[in-house]
Amino acid sequence: MKKTMPASILVPWYKVGMVWVMIGLPFAVVIASTVTFVIAHENAPLIVTDSTETD
Repeated sequence: MKKTMPASILVPWYKVGMVWVMIGLPFAVVIASTVTFVIAHENAPLIVTDSTETD
């Protein structure tokens, strides 16, 4: 006879790959958006407030 694994075996949450996908993807989005904000903030264009032109 062939032994089969019972369907009710509980695996710890940290050993389930889909859990790490569900944690990792939003974390990666937060990191990417933070990096994008820093790049945009560091390279912001200069805003000219004086309307007079110099020739």
